[in-house]
Amino acid sequence: MGEKALVSIGGGTPRVMRIGDTVAGVRLVSVSASQAEVEQGGHRRVLSIGLGSGGTNKAGAGTGTMIIADGQGQFLTRGQVNDASTLFLIDTGASAVTVPESFARRAGVRMDSSSLIGLATANGGIPARKVLFNQVKVGDIELNMVEGIVVEDGRLPVALLGMSFLKRTNLKREGERLIISPRY
Repeated sequence: MGEKALVSIGGGTPRVMRIGDTVAGVRLVSVSASQAEVEQGGHRRVLSIGLGSGGTNKAGAGTGTMIIADGQGQFLTRGQVNDASTLFLIDTGASAVTVPESFARRAGVRMDSSSLIGLATANGGIPARKVLFNQVKVGDIELNMVEGIVVEDGRLPVALLGMSFLKRTNLKREGERLIISPRY
């Protein structure tokens, strides 16, 4: 959004802030295409676009990551597979974390011993490879040994954060917010 960011403070209603604006003691310091820097109480924090910062969930089970729905009601967030950064679409209809082949190669995913499978999609069946990601991270949640699927380039506009990751977390939707927290 240029020099503006859509910010939700303390789980409140998201609002547009310009660089330098202060709301509820939080000042927007800078914005780039992938992150925003905020300052609160003299401490600065860099947040990935689409991610919230910490707080405890209502069950008190630890920190969580808040994701704000986009204009189409979809939840997009930055994350990592094996330390390679990507944009994920939260997809509870996807059985596994699913990424394009070029990204998988960049992330160092071993596909030499992967199983070739047929993947059923809304647009028909496509060939894919079943793999195991060493690490998948979204916000403050990092999971190891996550089942994954690799598809040919051009088959996905964005990587999918599917149920192989999500079933190992707690999900809570509050209107336009989705909170993902660790499961203990």
